Amino acid sequence: MKRPIAAVAVITVALSGPTVAAEDGSRGPPDVRLEPGVPARYLLDYPPAERFCPPVPSFFFEVVRTFEVIRGHRVTHQPNGGYGLPVKQKVDGKHLLHLGADVGWYRVGDPVYAVAAGVVRASDGPSLNADEQASDTGDRAGRRGSSGPPKMQWGNIVTIEHRLPGGEYFTTVYGHLGSDRLVEAGDVVEAGQPIGTIGRKHPRINGGFDPHVHFAVRQGRLAEPGCTLMILRVDGRTHSLKLVAVEKDEMEVELPAEVSGTSVTWDGRAYPLTRRGDVCFLPARLLCAVKSRPGFEIVGYGLSTEDWADPVAFLRRHGADRNPAPFRGPEPGHAARKR
Repeated sequence: MKRPIAAVAVITVALSGPTVAAEDGSRGPPDVRLEPGVPARYLLDYPPAERFCPPVPSFFFEVVRTFEVIRGHRVTHQPNGGYGLPVKQKVDGKHLLHLGADVGWYRVGDPVYAVAAGVVRASDGPSLNADEQASDTGDRAGRRGSSGPPKMQWGNIVTIEHRLPGGEYFTTVYGHLGSDRLVEAGDVVEAGQPIGTIGRKHPRINGGFDPHVHFAVRQGRLAEPGCTLMILRVDGRTHSLKLVAVEKDEMEVELPAEVSGTSVTWDGRAYPLTRRGDVCFLPARLLCAVKSRPGFEIVGYGLSTEDWADPVAFLRRHGADRNPAPFRGPEPGHAARKR
């Protein structure tokens, strides 16, 4: 079963005066290394999502089937791909709900497609370090805090942001892919474009689950002006870092007066914090590194389906079952190598 990622909510700010601690209390000088795989600019202008297709050709077949035999494996399908159904894991005595549709069972190596035009906001490999992955097969419940959900081991995952012709935004999630992801953060994709393949069962590749794709639709976009991007801890007090506006190269942010440093450190890397008068700016590429902000976590399970869309109904509503955009690239089954 899939497990949600525990959201990281507190960052470190490198200051010339007061010290800011990370959530675990650690302190240290800023790290000025460049972050690999993060685009220098935050792409804002990309084609609208006008035509849609399913993420795998078998999508609409699987979400209505009770069971089928796939490559020698008998698979019992959950209704509607399992969207909105309770799972075994609980938080504070309440069952978590599945926030996507699980499809593509045991079709290892088959292509996974972008369902519509958009821009890739994240293309990530395993989220655990090597020691944790070696000790966690991915089949056991993840580590959890006293009140938070357990971690989810995605393995390889891609998230794509889309804009409808009317101006509404949504984000699609493709989890448990193979290691041969075909897109990187910042890439513009078309409907039906291959973005990766279905990963084989392995803790470092697909999180240790039986091969399948977790496909989900999240309403909105990751970087909405006015949102809280992160929570800062300054000398034991927490403050919100809010996004005011974003351009391709930089973003204007709202910071508390107590934060007077020269850089923001996220995931061991420093991003310069500049001021022009009373206005604060950070590089827009930090948005690509954050992956998901508080309130917009990319998770597989949650206590509510609020802000998540039924992925089957969503694709049907946009004609992916009746008049789908054509698939591009290799035909399914032609790349069925173990990944």
